[in-house]
Parts: sequence; structure tokens; C-alpha cells
Amino acid sequence: MATEKETSINPVANGHSTNTNDQTQESSVPFIRKLAFGCGHVFNDLAASMWFSYLLIYFNKVLNFNSVLAGYLMLAGQICDGLSTTFVGIESDRINGCCFLGKRKSWHLVGTFCVLLSFPFIFNPCITCDNEPDSIQLIYYISFILVFQFGWANVQISHLSLIPELTKNKHERVSLNSIRYAFTVLSNLAVYIIFWIIFNMNVGEKLGRKDSGKFELLVFIVTGIGVFFSFTFHILSPEKMYSTPVAAENKEQEGLLSCTQSIMTWKDWWYEPQFYMIAVIYMATRLFLNISQIYLPLYVLDTIQLNKKYIAIVPLVVYIFSFLTTLIMKMVNSTIGAKMTFVIGLIISLSFSIWILFIPINSMQVFGAAAFNGIGGSVILITSLSLTTELIATNTESAAFVYGSLSLVDKCANGIAVVVIQHLLAMNTGNCCGDCLCDNRLILFVVPGGAATIGFIFLCLLGPQKIGVRKRTKLYVPYTQNTPTESSNPINNQQPNV
Repeated sequence: MATEKETSINPVANGHSTNTNDQTQESSVPFIRKLAFGCGHVFNDLAASMWFSYLLIYFNKVLNFNSVLAGYLMLAGQICDGLSTTFVGIESDRINGCCFLGKRKSWHLVGTFCVLLSFPFIFNPCITCDNEPDSIQLIYYISFILVFQFGWANVQISHLSLIPELTKNKHERVSLNSIRYAFTVLSNLAVYIIFWIIFNMNVGEKLGRKDSGKFELLVFIVTGIGVFFSFTFHILSPEKMYSTPVAAENKEQEGLLSCTQSIMTWKDWWYEPQFYMIAVIYMATRLFLNISQIYLPLYVLDTIQLNKKYIAIVPLVVYIFSFLTTLIMKMVNSTIGAKMTFVIGLIISLSFSIWILFIPINSMQVFGAAAFNGIGGSVILITSLSLTTELIATNTESAAFVYGSLSLVDKCANGIAVVVIQHLLAMNTGNCCGDCLCDNRLILFVVPGGAATIGFIFLCLLGPQKIGVRKRTKLYVPYTQNTPTESSNPINNQQPNV
């Protein structure tokens, strides 16, 4: 009997997976359930599309807000989002669900209500202080932004944390990430198409205060669509009501779990080098995507001086190519592996940053660069999320903390980058090729291009390693009906024969 015990425990002690053959060969997630899962982040995606694409344009061009203060609005939102994701990550792993919902969907529902009650106010003039100085209006808008970002973080982390719980098959996880990103792309397409329809009625006029009502209409349409998809997610996407070691013990007592399982608390992740490497890779990916999304419309308006309708059409092209790319991501990842796929995405992304430097005024070359941005951004985002799920592996008990920590780094980096850029733009206006003629070119070259380079460097550091192998683990050994035992060397523990 001692020999049998050591045979079942040794794989875990060596850092390898202890899943049974049934778990390894887990059947695929039904397609309908995948679609229902994808609906869960649509409201966030619609809101994020407006937040990143049109926040600075709305405050600078429509409300005539100070450009630096507009940058601080985004910084406040990003920092709040980052801190909230970490808090939600820890609490979502620790606290069970409520109102007959699992712990992930409970936080998702709270976040949805927060977004619903705050987001529309961000793209509407100040209700009681429309004529007040920018500093007074800043306080008004920040209050709604903080509630919005807290809710956005709730939805994001709870939705991401469902992926490792839905399946342990890494190819199915890639598929879920692809579907999730496909819904992100479709959400962005919806925003840009609606924006184009609304603003196409007076294409010859410059963007200004008179367009405030159009942004109000856009934000209310977006909110209505988002609420519908959130409702669909909660109705059609059930969640397992167990995800803690206690529940795992119950499964063992039922004969469903018969092997040793490694567990990771949120504190254990700080000792994992791969955790930091993948955090930097994810941060670089989001920095490339978000800075491109924020400053590409400004590049279209101010640098190559196209008509205002193109601030909807150019991003539309980006997301059309993003959507087409998601259709083949599962096949590409399973064929050449996540790391090589990420390298290909980085090469395409760098091509966008280089091309953007050489596009002349009023040129349609911007559509070619937009296609490169869509393809490259789609590849690196889906792959970075796949690397994260590989890092988590079977440790779904602390998955929300991992996603929350990665999001904290991402949000802070993006917020700081935007504020620094806005300060530089304010300093250089009128001193560089005529207003913002070359500033936006350099922004889209240096920041996204630099982020892609950083991502490549850390991918090279990660390259020789097998993702998901732990440097430090705790072991949960469900061998009796007593309280679970944690041990760093379970072989030496005295256990009764099974």
C-alpha cells in the first residue's frame, strides 16, 4: 500500500499535473455555452470601446476640456480599475456566491449594475456644472468614472476567471479566449458602425460642441445593447457552485477525485518567476492595443487630416481584421504553439508602428496600417491570455487574483502613459511640424512599438521554460473525511491506506 501511495503523489511533488486521464481528455465545451459565455463581456467591451476611442476626443473636441486634465481623467480611471481588479481578484477567490449565483457570476452582476448606473454620465455634459471651470467638472466626472471602473473590473475579472473553471483542456481555453475576443471585436464594430451612422449626416463639419447630443445618443444605445447581452449571459451560462478545496474534498468523498492536487493561494504567486514574466507580456500587449486605440482617431483627425467620419471607419477596419483573425487563432495556436504565434503577432504589430510614420496627409494608406494593427493586436492579445491560462493551469482557486494582478499592472501602465503623452502634447503644440502633425506619428511609433519590443524580450526569457511548472506549491491531499492537509512534502506524511 505504501508503494501505491507514493505512485499517486510523486507526480505532484515533481511539479507535474495530477489530473486523471478523464480530466486530460476532457470533452469540449458545447458551442452554445461558449456563445453564452462570450455574451458576458459585451457590455464591458462596448463601454471600453467608447472609453479608449472617444474619451479624449469627447473631452478635448466637444467639451473643450483642458487636454492635460482629460489625461488625468483617464489616469484616475485606469488606477481605480487596476486597484479594483486586484481587490476583486482576491475577494472573488475567497467569497462564495450569493443570490443563487456562483461566486464569479455574483461579482459579475454587481459590476454590471455599477457600469449601468455610471457609464452614461461620462459621455454627457455635467448636469449641474456645465458652465463651471474644468477643475470643478473634473470632480463631477471622476466620481462617475470611479464607479464605472470598479464595476468594469468586477465584470472583467469574474468573466476571465470562468475560463479555467469551464475546462482544463488548453485548446478549449484558447477557443474560449478566441470567442471572448470575437465578441470584443464585434462589440467594437457595433460602436464604430453606430458612430459612423450618427455622424455621417453632417460629414463636412468639424467636430465640436454641437456634436454633444450625438455622443449622448451613442452612449444610450451602447448601454441598452450591453444590458441585453449581460442578461443573456446570466440566463444561459450556468456556473459550477464549487471551486474551493472544501468542495474538492466533497468530490473526493463522492469518489470523483482520487489524486493529490496542488493548490496556490494568492500569496504563493509572488514566488513564481513566470507570474512576473507573463504580467509584463500582458502589460505590453494591452499597452500596444490601448494606446493605438486612443490615439489612432486623433492621428486620423489631426495628423493626416481626414474627415471626422473616418474616426469611425478606420477603427472599424481595425476590428474587421481582428475578427477575421480570431477565426483561425485556435488552429494556429495548436499547430505552432502559443509562443511562436505571439512572435508572429509582434512582427505584424511592429509593422503597423513603422508604417504609421510614413503615411502622408489625406492618404488612404491608413487603412493598410489599420489592417496590420487589427491582425497583430488580435494575435498577441488572444495569445497572451492563453499564456495566462497555461500559467494558472489547474489552480482555479486563485485564478481571479492572477487576472486581477495582471490587470493592475496593465491599467497603471496605460494610465501613466496617457498622462505623460498629454503633457508632452501640451508642451509641443505649435512647435512640431504645425500643431500635432508629427506628435501623433511619434506616439503611435514609439509607445506601441516599444511595448511590442518589451513583449518580445520577456517572451525570449520565458521561451526555454514550460509554462505552468511551479517553483513553490502547496499540496492538498484529500485522503480522509477530515479537514484537508497542506504539506510541502506529502510523501513523508503518515496517511492511512486508501
